[in-house]
Amino acid sequence: MKTKITSGIHLFILLSFLLPWMTISCENKTVASLTGIDFLTGKKIESKDAFDQTETRYIPASFYTIATAGLVVICFFLGFLRTKTALVFVGILDFTTLALHWWFKTDLEQKILAEGNGLFQIKPEMGFWLVTLFLFAGIGWIGFLLMQYIKNKDL
Repeated sequence: MKTKITSGIHLFILLSFLLPWMTISCENKTVASLTGIDFLTGKKIESKDAFDQTETRYIPASFYTIATAGLVVICFFLGFLRTKTALVFVGILDFTTLALHWWFKTDLEQKILAEGNGLFQIKPEMGFWLVTLFLFAGIGWIGFLLMQYIKNKDL
């Protein structure tokens, strides 16, 4: 039962990719709302400029998001194993995934600010924060299970 919770946490992380992750705005007007799936596949954004001309911008697939999704899928399957080695590996992968997730945010903010000359703002949304929350929960849960394993030598 305890190891199924590990996989459940990672399933919730994967489901969070369906929710809005980032909102891009210009002068408090929303230009685009992007989900985790958009960052996995890339997305074309069309917006009107000050002269009512349509501008098309393309946000390419993010290496960080692809790596995050891949590591979460690996952790989902490893979560079913009942060995100490698997738990340690999931803990390390969760920590790595959390770092990649935050690098994604920082990298995206820098690119948006550079391209828009400071006119565009980016705001993390619920899906992004849920991934962060569940990754912290996963790390905490793995720590708890490892402590139980050390005390009882049993999962």
